[in-house]
Amino acid sequence: MTTHLKILSEGSYAGNPRNEDRLGYVGDAAWLMDGATGLGPSKFSDKTDAEWLVGAVSGFLTETFTNDPEVDTLDALSHAIEAVGEGYRRATNNADLEAFARPSAGLSLVRVNGEDVELSHLADVKAYVFDKVGGYKVYGGGPLEALDNSALEALRKVQAQQAEPDLKAAREEINPVLRQNRALMNTPGGYWVLTLDPVCLEGLKTEYLKAADISYILLATDGFYDLWENYVIGGLHDIKRRLIGGEDDTIIAELRRIETDDPHGIKHTRFKLHDDASWLLLAIEGFGEKARSRTGPERRE
Repeated sequence: MTTHLKILSEGSYAGNPRNEDRLGYVGDAAWLMDGATGLGPSKFSDKTDAEWLVGAVSGFLTETFTNDPEVDTLDALSHAIEAVGEGYRRATNNADLEAFARPSAGLSLVRVNGEDVELSHLADVKAYVFDKVGGYKVYGGGPLEALDNSALEALRKVQAQQAEPDLKAAREEINPVLRQNRALMNTPGGYWVLTLDPVCLEGLKTEYLKAADISYILLATDGFYDLWENYVIGGLHDIKRRLIGGEDDTIIAELRRIETDDPHGIKHTRFKLHDDASWLLLAIEGFGEKARSRTGPERRE
C-alpha cells in the first residue's frame, strides 16, 4: 500500500518576543527545529541568530523537498548547511565566533518512503513514536539533555543561596556553566546538534521504522514536552488525544499558567519564565486516523 504523511495537529507558540522554534512540512516530509537561545549578542538587528538559523534552514528544506521529493536526507541537510552557512557568513561579515556563540538548533525530521518511515534527529527535539497497542518510544534528548540537567542543578544551588527568588539573576550567575556546556557542541564527549559546520551531520541519528507499526508520531520541542515530562499535565497520551481534538489553545493556556504561577522557577526549575512551545502530530495515511485539513505551517507569537 502506498503511504503518505498526514498532519493531525501543529503549533508553535513563542515564549518570548522572538520565536526560535520552527516547523515545516512538504509532501511526505515534516520537521521541527529548536534554535538554541544565544549566550551573547545577536549578529542581526531584527532577530536572534537562532531565529535566523531555523528560519533559513527550514526554508531551504522546503524548497529542496519540493523540487526533489526523492532527495537523500543527508544530502538535503548537507546542502542546507552549505547554503545557509554561506548566507550567515555574508550577513555577519565572516564574524569569528567563540564556540559557545555559534548558532545551533535541535532537529527532528520525518519522511515517508513507501511503507517505511525515516526518522532523523539531532539534539533535544524529541519524536514520540506511538505503536498500535498503546505504547510509545522516544527518540532524541541524549547528551544535551544530560548537560542541561547539570546546568539546572547549578541553577538550583544558586537559587538556594538567594535571599529573594530572582530567576533572571540566577540565570546570569550560571552563564559560565552554560557557555562551557555550549562549547561542547559537536565535540567528542559533548553533544551533537545542527550547526553551520557540516561536521554536525556525523552525529545525525537515523531510524528506519515500519509505517504499519505506527499509529502516530509526535515531534515536540522541550518547551512543549515539559508539559508531560516535568509539569505532568494529564500525561502524554492525554495530550495527544487533546491535540487531535483541537484543544491546542487550551493546552498552551494551561502551560503558560503553570509557568506564570511559578515565575522564578522554584517549583519547576528552568532557565526562563516561558519557552517556545512547538509540536507536529503526524499520522501515516492508510495506517493512522484521517487528518484535519492544513494549508501550511503556522506560528503563534
